[in-house]
Amino acid sequence: MLKSKKNPTIPQKSSPRVINTNAILKSRHKMPVFDKFKTGEKNPESGLYYCTGCGEIIPLSKDEKFPPCTDCGSATWMMVAVAGEAGQTYGIGKECEQSGLYLCKGCMNQIIPLSKGEKFPPCRSCGTNTKWQLIVHA
Repeated sequence: MLKSKKNPTIPQKSSPRVINTNAILKSRHKMPVFDKFKTGEKNPESGLYYCTGCGEIIPLSKDEKFPPCTDCGSATWMMVAVAGEAGQTYGIGKECEQSGLYLCKGCMNQIIPLSKGEKFPPCRSCGTNTKWQLIVHA
């Protein structure tokens, strides 16, 4: 909190910080968030993808090919979340280093939220030999 110039003992409200998101986006490589992709195309970035036909959401790693939607058969996907350190895997009992969503690499069916400091659990579907992969960081 800033002090008033007239009376340094009276706190003065600071103005909210303005962030120029256009400059940030131009300074980074182009992220494909909200771009659309067709079945069979190679995925440009790890993250979560939304089926434009039915709303199903799937995690995909970089360079995986887009599948047809298992729910509706649609061939169009839209990226809705970019993964952070996607691809890193962690075993059961290890301490989570980064809060986020993790995918079970054994069954590819379970996605769990985990906070920094929590321990990785066994997968409810496939059991004790689970590796968890970060798909989206918090």
